[in-house]
Amino acid sequence: DPTINNSFFQGNKASYDGSGIANMGSQPVITGCVFVGNFPANNYAGNVVCNLSSYPTITNCSFVSNAMGEYGNGGGIDGSAQISNSILWGNTSYGFFQNLVLSDSGSDVTYNNIQDGWPGEGNINMTPKFVRFPYAGADGVWGTDDDDYGDLRLQTDSPCIDQGSNAAV
Repeated sequence: DPTINNSFFQGNKASYDGSGIANMGSQPVITGCVFVGNFPANNYAGNVVCNLSSYPTITNCSFVSNAMGEYGNGGGIDGSAQISNSILWGNTSYGFFQNLVLSDSGSDVTYNNIQDGWPGEGNINMTPKFVRFPYAGADGVWGTDDDDYGDLRLQTDSPCIDQGSNAAV
């Protein structure tokens, strides 16, 4: 049950599951982390994959522009989790936006900004207004020399400012 704080997962590639984190059977606490431009080496890998009775607590994290392969789900997070005060934006699964796929109805998702929306108290679906969005470069492929991982600080008029839950901090 690891604790992961203030970490940056950028441009990672996985051959099966979890180009950012593959979580199998543990209850990690992930706080203040950024996951950007992580991608599959094949058709399966996702960014954060939570399988086999895993249930991470994810707070104050950003999951932006990560990719999932053809046979996977959830370019941002796939599995069961408690997620709060986080941004899931621009993640793809085989060419479609699929920021979050939760396989367990016991998941608790509140006070997040999730592209395409998600039910839960305080969740919004509004462009986060980063200083600079990530860009996979002219070739459109992560993991090449022309990648720009962006500047994920929020602009002063971002709808995400002061929208989280203080109780989750």
